[in-house]
Amino acid sequence: MEEMLSEHKAAAYCPGWREKIERLQRGDTVFLYKNGTGIIAYGIADGKLNKKERDGQADYEYNMHLDKFCQLKKPLSAKDIKELTKSNRVFRHTLNNISEEWREISDKEIKENRI
Repeated sequence: MEEMLSEHKAAAYCPGWREKIERLQRGDTVFLYKNGTGIIAYGIADGKLNKKERDGQADYEYNMHLDKFCQLKKPLSAKDIKELTKSNRVFRHTLNNISEEWREISDKEIKENRI
């Protein structure tokens, strides 16, 4: 997670999860979520898939740069998100699609109270 924050990127490392990074499109809002903490940063996907090698594995990491990157001073917890959006969303997957309404509610809360 620290590398994602310092390099302003969304990344995945395991087969089945890495490929989800490929689904991001230019202009998508990406929230970085840390288990046990909540949303800790966000940015806008640039649409360019990058792959990094490690220990001889050519496609160890799939990542995408996030423009307009912002790290939150106060994380937005899963409980907070559920209360704001009046939903019971489960945060277990590397990539979750959200509605435009959910994105707008979360974005407003972040900009007004978290940065």
